[in-house]
Amino acid sequence: MKHTVSCIVKNQRGVLAQVSEAFARKGINIESLAVAETESLEVSRATIVLSGDDVTVADAERECEELDVVVRLEDLASEEFYARELMLVKIRVEEKTIPRIMQASELFQARVIGMSECTITIEVSGEHRALDGFLRMVRPLGIVAIARSGLIAVSVEDDEESP
Repeated sequence: MKHTVSCIVKNQRGVLAQVSEAFARKGINIESLAVAETESLEVSRATIVLSGDDVTVADAERECEELDVVVRLEDLASEEFYARELMLVKIRVEEKTIPRIMQASELFQARVIGMSECTITIEVSGEHRALDGFLRMVRPLGIVAIARSGLIAVSVEDDEESP
C-alpha cells in the first residue's frame, strides 16, 4: 500500500540521510521524496511517498519520529490532503507536431517554458495521474527528457501547521 508522509524536520546537515535510513532499515521503498524550507527557516517539510504494508510503515514512522531531527511526522493516508507534483518535459518538435503539443498543453493547463529549433519544454503541475496523462499524449511525439519533482502535500485540516 502507498503512504504519503509529511515530515517536518530541522534544517541540519544529514537530515535526509537519517530519515530515509529509518525507512530503509525496514525494507520500505521510498518512491518519491521532496524537501524544501517552510514558512520557518529553521525547519523543512519532507513529503515522502512510500510503498509497504501498513504495519511495517507504521513501525518505521515511529522509529523516524524518535530521531532528534524530526519535529513532527504525519501519515496523510489517514486523512484528506492536497497533493501536487511539478514536471518538466522536453519534447522533440517538428512544425507538424506543434499544434498537437499545444493542444495537450492547453488540456492539462501546462505552459511552454522554452523552445529551440529541435525541442519544446513544457511545465506541467498537478496530481500525478494528470501528469501521467500528459505524458501518454505526448510520448508518441518523442520525449527527449523528463524531470519530476516528486509529490508535495499538506493536510486539508486547519490544525496548526507550524512546529
